[in-house]
Amino acid sequence: KELLSKLHVYALTKQKSHYDNIKASDILGVVEFKKGYYDGNKIEVLQTNPNYINDKTNSGTTFKHIGSNLIKHIKKTYNDEPLYVHPVKTAVQFYEGLGFRACTNPKRNNTWCIMPKSWNYFDFRVT
Repeated sequence: KELLSKLHVYALTKQKSHYDNIKASDILGVVEFKKGYYDGNKIEVLQTNPNYINDKTNSGTTFKHIGSNLIKHIKKTYNDEPLYVHPVKTAVQFYEGLGFRACTNPKRNNTWCIMPKSWNYFDFRVT
């Protein structure tokens, strides 16, 4: 029960109404993150629907920046808390473009983070 209260999921859909009945085929992307990871939050999963990435749909609309807009929403919603991610090598450039930097703490191997603007990356410590 405690674990479930820490997990949060946001989805981006092309639906314009009836959000209480989301169609799986209309989901553009999903981000799952965990509250309470060290002193902040951690992105667990970021997945976009490959059918909609820079591709014209039947309506002629191109959906772009799905993943980055999901992350920007999380950053805006929780802007006073650090946000962490463990990216695969091919995703590092994507996260750097969103402001993530490698954390300085050696205990967090391959962890990237965004700190609130009032924090200094080099002063960041985990006790």
